[in-house]
Amino acid sequence: MEGIRYYNRYTGREEREQVLGEKYLQWIYGTSTGRAALHVLIKRGVFSRLLGWLKNRPSSARSIHSFVEEYGINMEDSLKGMGEFKHFNDFFYRRLKPGARPLAGGEDTAVFPADARHMGWERADRIKSVFVKGQSFDLPALMGSEALAGRYAEGAVVLSRLCPTDYHRFHFPVSGVPGPWTRLGGPLASVSPYCLRRRLAWLWTNKRNLTLIRSELWGEVAMLEVGATGVG
Repeated sequence: MEGIRYYNRYTGREEREQVLGEKYLQWIYGTSTGRAALHVLIKRGVFSRLLGWLKNRPSSARSIHSFVEEYGINMEDSLKGMGEFKHFNDFFYRRLKPGARPLAGGEDTAVFPADARHMGWERADRIKSVFVKGQSFDLPALMGSEALAGRYAEGAVVLSRLCPTDYHRFHFPVSGVPGPWTRLGGPLASVSPYCLRRRLAWLWTNKRNLTLIRSELWGEVAMLEVGATGVG
């Protein structure tokens, strides 16, 4: 499989993404035996719960230092120092120092919801294909409602993909009042481009939460969090 490449707007260069467990992803989503393991176990919630339990064990903290070194994570932004994390998950969803992620503009500016690689489209109903030709973007399936998809068909879409090395918290992109969230979907497959190249539908079959935000300036904004293996 090809590597995952993206444009880094801070360096102004196209770069290759460091992928956690890249060889495993290639096996799982690129071989018949891997795909069998995916459907039997890996996409199941019990697998992600087991991973979460292991990463909550105090012994898992020993892997933090090597993880930081291998993936070049800037720990100067972290509220806690390297030796202060109780376990790996404590590091994974670490809090950052105040001001580490300043907001651009004022309340009339929509911001990215997370550290991520972002893709955007001016209108949801004009997304013809994503990643691979022949795979159509299914807005009604993604939102879990034909009626809701109809309301957002002419709206802009921003897809923000976090990878395991990112700061793993996310925020609303606009100021407003959130309504109750709705849970959708079921399995927890990976949403890495390695996997979406073969089956884009993971975006609308994976477990996900939908929240509608009522904003005085922006109207109603839909925030959809898509789960993935290990972080569902």
